[in-house]
Amino acid sequence: MAYPGNRPPLKNKHLIRLPFGSVEPAGWLKRQLQIEADGLTRQLLDSKTFDRCLEPTLSRVESERTYQRGVFQEGVITLAYLTGDPVFLKRAAESIEKTLAEDPAYLGDSVKKQRAIFYLRPRQLRAFLEYYEATRDERIIEWMKRFYAAWGKFTGKLDWWREAGTTDLIYVGLWLYNLTGDPAILETVRSHSGFAEAVTDSFLQFPRRKYEKHNVIVAWISKLPGLVYEMKPEERYRQAVFEGIARREQWFGQIAARSTGHEHYGKLKDGRRPTNGTELCGVVEYIYAMELLLEIFGEVELADRLELLAYNSLPGTCTPDFFAHQYDQQANQVNVSIATRGFDNTDTANLFGFAPHYCCCTFNMHHGWPRLVENLWMATPDAGLAAVAYGPCRVAAKAADGQTVAIAETTDYPFKEEIHLKLSMEKPVEFPLYFRIPVWAEGAAVAYRGEMIPCKPGTLQRIERTWEPGDECTLRLPMRVRSEFRFNRSIAVLRGPLYYCLRIGQDYRDLGEGRDWGILPTTPWNYALSITPETAAARTKVVENPIGDFPFAQRGEPLYRRSKDAVVQADGQISSYVREPYAQAEPVVLHVKGRLMPEWGMDKTYTANAADPPPSPAASNQPEVDLELIPYGCTRLRISEFPWSQSRSAGE
Repeated sequence: MAYPGNRPPLKNKHLIRLPFGSVEPAGWLKRQLQIEADGLTRQLLDSKTFDRCLEPTLSRVESERTYQRGVFQEGVITLAYLTGDPVFLKRAAESIEKTLAEDPAYLGDSVKKQRAIFYLRPRQLRAFLEYYEATRDERIIEWMKRFYAAWGKFTGKLDWWREAGTTDLIYVGLWLYNLTGDPAILETVRSHSGFAEAVTDSFLQFPRRKYEKHNVIVAWISKLPGLVYEMKPEERYRQAVFEGIARREQWFGQIAARSTGHEHYGKLKDGRRPTNGTELCGVVEYIYAMELLLEIFGEVELADRLELLAYNSLPGTCTPDFFAHQYDQQANQVNVSIATRGFDNTDTANLFGFAPHYCCCTFNMHHGWPRLVENLWMATPDAGLAAVAYGPCRVAAKAADGQTVAIAETTDYPFKEEIHLKLSMEKPVEFPLYFRIPVWAEGAAVAYRGEMIPCKPGTLQRIERTWEPGDECTLRLPMRVRSEFRFNRSIAVLRGPLYYCLRIGQDYRDLGEGRDWGILPTTPWNYALSITPETAAARTKVVENPIGDFPFAQRGEPLYRRSKDAVVQADGQISSYVREPYAQAEPVVLHVKGRLMPEWGMDKTYTANAADPPPSPAASNQPEVDLELIPYGCTRLRISEFPWSQSRSAGE
């Protein structure tokens, strides 16, 4: 078997992660990675820019510079090998050499130094895993072995943040055990996974028992019961994963699969308010958790959640040119400014900038897109291949008896509903091909050689054939417009894996040197939609457009892009940029009717926030007007949770 999965005594996984580099981006997704590389990621290669982002935090955390270099290392390595950029490849190698020069057996000789080590090592080891798969540099494995040997003897007490971070040491340790078969590594991992019991108990009873309230830590540890399940396959660990997701969704769920987390969860009664914030670090770490849990359990709902996060929450909190990001995003966000919003962090957390509020997201966000590409395809225990998430790409992996199969996936997904696959191999080969069918995809079908194969939503559709070189098949995932109930019985509008938001005119305000941006609305935002949950599909017109140069840009939005005569300089920087309004249309626009609701205004306590949506159904005697909804990821100002109205005559 080409990809054997877990070694005994570990429980077998339902899916098997392909080695890093097996999947390469194509189409709009390849452009998206290049946009990321040319944006803030490339700028942070410059040490002055890097340190400038750190300046406000260095006085608080002495080890911050070292830690954030380790965090940023992940993004540099993953982007380097998926874009092939020589500057990123060089920087990736340099960062690895610097880490290899450190003593992995040194875990600190004081509490302060121990905290610094365990702050850094989990992120470095995650990066090491992918770097090894890309290069097969055996020094990586020897370095890892020495670290785990030392960790096995470690008896120090870690604080809550570092202990949560060891979740990733458990993950990488299991990977290393599967690679080497060294039982000492597995024993080390087992001996340091005891804190999973408290996490499991918390997830099963959330929020009735003591629970972790920090957004990013919850994203980290959400995968922990699943990792323990591999070592000790008791149902309670599996249940804790899915019960934890469901309970967090019930109490603090925001649209696009994320949770309230402007640093910490808030009050239970307010947990689902659409003006609550969610930290960007929490989004990318939750994406990573969904990818790892999907491999362990193979449940379609995890892949559905992965796409919601990656195709909505991730692009929605960054500018389309990747020159700026928010610390906290909001589902209903009608004013981006320095203001008090009820968040438990500073008044700058909602700005789009280099490092608003705190620098962690500035360095942590870069691995989100590359790791999505990495996990679009997985292997299966029956020597097959599975398309578990969708996007334009090319996968080359072994199937059946070890023959290499290349599959070119051509698609405009998530904006459009057809996914075309073309297979290439040296000779015919029989193996199963799996297609994840999202729970929303009623009427999904695979077309192959004139045959239409119906697919059941919420399943992995298995199609086993003797595949011929050049075989083609097309998966169609019907994207019917639908809605879901949200806060105050408001509704959110979806099509496929994308949420759609009101188009709001955006006035970018430079708050200093083109580094931080506030954005104010230039058009009304307080509309109720003239649809009901039952009529959303019938009363919405869908217009599909070509995907432009910036897939998640709004028409008219000012963007940085390379100048026509720009070159990549020796230090990796782009010689010059221009900033100009984006002229292309969004990939999809929904046309709906709505009515202005003048009584719905700004919050009386936090005046930079929209007030809660009026309870629905909300009567309105305002004239009906045409409205445009665009993908969540294309908006920086947005209404995502709408009241919905019913007509009211003048005499009522």
